[in-house]
Amino acid sequence: MDRESTFVQDNKYSVLVLGIDNNEIPATGTGTLIIELEDVNDNPPTIDERVIKVCNKESSPQLLSVTDKDGAGFAAPYTVQLQGSSLSNWTARMNDTKTGIILTLKTMLDSGDYTVVLRVSDNQGLHQDSTIQALVCDCKGADVQCTDKAVAGFGL
Repeated sequence: MDRESTFVQDNKYSVLVLGIDNNEIPATGTGTLIIELEDVNDNPPTIDERVIKVCNKESSPQLLSVTDKDGAGFAAPYTVQLQGSSLSNWTARMNDTKTGIILTLKTMLDSGDYTVVLRVSDNQGLHQDSTIQALVCDCKGADVQCTDKAVAGFGL
């Protein structure tokens, strides 16, 4: 049983039990068993956004939301660390409330698709790596304009 299951309401799992004997005229009985589940730190925090678009010049920071299915004792404040090659092109830090990530492109990149890997940890250290697809466009600032380059040529 998992406290975060859709069958659990208010941390309680209800079981309806029906008993029937095998007499000629069966006797029946019902009962309800209510099991109260305690929270454990069994869910790492995840990033809600999976795809972002940024300009490659003077890029605006992107705010990414973090979600943890566990209760307050096993959730925020969160920490974030960039992983692998993401370290060379991006910066990541928690916002003031430690519940969201501010992701910023720190170097100019060619237009294209990039993968950013972020490790987000909860207040007990349980972590998970999340992958964000970043579409980097040839533009400037917060007004992200992604245009496909026209292909010129002659038909054969």
